[in-house]
Amino acid sequence: MNLGLCYGNKNMIDDEINALKSAIEIDPKSYLAYYNLGLAYCEKKDFGNAIVHLEKAIELRPDSVDAHNNLGFAYAGIGEFEKAIIEFKRTLELRPKLVEALINLGYAYSKVGMNKQAIETLQQAIAISPYSAMAHYNLGSVYAVIGDYTEARKEFLKVIEIEPGNSIAKQMLDKLSNR
Repeated sequence: MNLGLCYGNKNMIDDEINALKSAIEIDPKSYLAYYNLGLAYCEKKDFGNAIVHLEKAIELRPDSVDAHNNLGFAYAGIGEFEKAIIEFKRTLELRPKLVEALINLGYAYSKVGMNKQAIETLQQAIAISPYSAMAHYNLGSVYAVIGDYTEARKEFLKVIEIEPGNSIAKQMLDKLSNR
C-alpha cells in the first residue's frame, strides 16, 4: 500500500496502479487500496475504472466522505452530472461544510441547467471560504451563463484579487467587457 502511495507522489501513475492492484490481490477488502486506485485512475482521466474502484471503496466504507466526493468527480468526468450530484449531496450529508463538495455540487448543478441551485450552493461555499478562487470563478461562470454580467464581473474580479495571476478569470473579464 505505501508503495502505491509513493508512486503517486512521483507521478508514476501506471506503477502506482500496478502496486495497488497487487495490494488488492493480497487484501481484497482493503478500502485504502480501492480508494487510492480510484484516485490513480482519476489522475489518468480513466473515469470508468475510477468509478468501479471508488464504488468498491464505498461498498467497504459507506461513510467515506472522500470516496463519495471523488466518485462524484469521476461521474462528472464522464458527463454523468446527475449521478455526480447524488454523490456530492451524499458527501455533504456526511460533512455539510466541505467547501470542495459544495463547489463540485455547484458546478454539477450548473452543468444540468440548475442555475438557481448552483448559485445558492456556490454562495454557501463562499460563505464558508470567502477566499476560494474556484468558488468565485464558478459562481461568476454561472452568472455569465444566465446573463447577469454585472455579478459575473464582480466574481471574476474577486478571483483576480485572490489570485492576481489567474489568466482564465482575466480572459472571462475580457469576454464580458463587450457586454
